[in-house]
Amino acid sequence: MLILGIKVQIYFPYIHSLKDKRKEVRSLIDRLEKKFNLSVREVADQDQWQSFVLGISFTALKKSEAIEMREKLEQFIFDEVNGEILSFDWDLFSPEDY
Repeated sequence: MLILGIKVQIYFPYIHSLKDKRKEVRSLIDRLEKKFNLSVREVADQDQWQSFVLGISFTALKKSEAIEMREKLEQFIFDEVNGEILSFDWDLFSPEDY
């Protein structure tokens, strides 16, 4: 078993309030969870208006499955986000290593 962990930092220059940011973040999280059936949370910059960081996790049985999901997520995020993707970092973890 492998765990794919992804951290995405996104910047929205047109957002001018925390209320607008929450709406944008909630929409993206809902779409990701619905389309890919994975866990997504805002993990940093909660008090920042124009930027946020998402943490995404996915459990895979094989490395190829995890890599395929990473590619799909990366493509979806770059296609669907109305802001600027500042970073897209990922790693694979094996619970047996701990």
